[in-house]
Amino acid sequence: MSLDDFIGNPERYEGKNIKTSGTVSYIQRESDNNTMDYVVLNNSDDSAATVTEIEVEDMHDNHITEGDNITVEGGGLTQTVKLHGKTLKSDIIVDSVIVN
Repeated sequence: MSLDDFIGNPERYEGKNIKTSGTVSYIQRESDNNTMDYVVLNNSDDSAATVTEIEVEDMHDNHITEGDNITVEGGGLTQTVKLHGKTLKSDIIVDSVIVN
């Protein structure tokens, strides 16, 4: 599935297992959650993005950094993450990740 499909209609994928790829544009390490990092994943033309939640151990094992193209597989969610007081439209809880 393309990242655009998920970003454009995340409700369609709510609670379903999805696999998609994109470019890491931002990594936020949460001081109050030492097991999970928030990773912003952009589509190919940087016109849209979603947040993914990746375990810190997976981040280190795969040496994920900003600019990497990654493929994630996990559960699609909607309206679960707040950023700067706004609820984000889409989110992926990542079960597995690879750097392409």
